[in-house]
Amino acid sequence: MKFRPIRIIHFCTFAAIMVCAGGSNASSDSGEPGVLVGQGTLSVLFWDIYDARLYSDSGFYRPDQGFRLVIDYRRAVSADDIVSHSIDEIERVTLLSKDKVEDWRSVLAGIFKDVQPSDRLVGVFDPETGASFYLNDDWIGSLSDLILARAFFDIWLSETTSRPELRANLLGLSQ
Repeated sequence: MKFRPIRIIHFCTFAAIMVCAGGSNASSDSGEPGVLVGQGTLSVLFWDIYDARLYSDSGFYRPDQGFRLVIDYRRAVSADDIVSHSIDEIERVTLLSKDKVEDWRSVLAGIFKDVQPSDRLVGVFDPETGASFYLNDDWIGSLSDLILARAFFDIWLSETTSRPELRANLLGLSQ
């Protein structure tokens, strides 16, 4: 088969559009992802629940700087499960009163939605304003309480996380 110049131009145009479309997937209301710090998969028994990637402007994680945590779900997870597991993990590493736990549970329940396989959840942390969350590029809520915002992301990033291997992968420590 002989390639004609017009076919090559069409192919190059198509390839450029696909590259741009792939990049625009990450850049929506949830913003540009930044530089990849690390990535990993949360597995429970033999099920992969989600793939996670951590991005920052510098490509390194620093708790006092902003970052993005991107989670691509492989399984359906209910909003109730997301909130319950989040609160359980926060309680595991943070001393909280029963009232504070219920307040935070209520705040998180107002943000998170049920997710399906291939859904993308993006959490954007800003050390001055808190966190914003996006589900499939649509804004779903924010946390202006800096302590809750930090505690939420510490589920993955704290030295006392229940998933140290995932943390090491996200922080790029296992490479």
